[in-house]
Amino acid sequence: MVDSILAIGLGAIVGLLLNSTEKLEKWIDRWMMIAIWLLIFFMGMSFGLKIEIPMLKTIGLQSLIYTLYTSLFSVLVVYFLMRLEQKRRKQKP
Repeated sequence: MVDSILAIGLGAIVGLLLNSTEKLEKWIDRWMMIAIWLLIFFMGMSFGLKIEIPMLKTIGLQSLIYTLYTSLFSVLVVYFLMRLEQKRRKQKP
């Protein structure tokens, strides 16, 4: 789980440092969709290789935990970034 948090954090830092352009955003969106489809494909392949009824509970629980942690971390990061932005706007004359 720590590696997931580090990956999201590192991605956010790199995103903040890069200049946003429409071309870059389209490129990132395209590769994110490819990565998501590959993830879903390999999860299905892994599921197919391990298909045993007792494993369904474990796989479901792991999926739920990853989803909750990723969502929670994303919400927290957005919350703190919004607070930083609000403080920055208040400090500007």
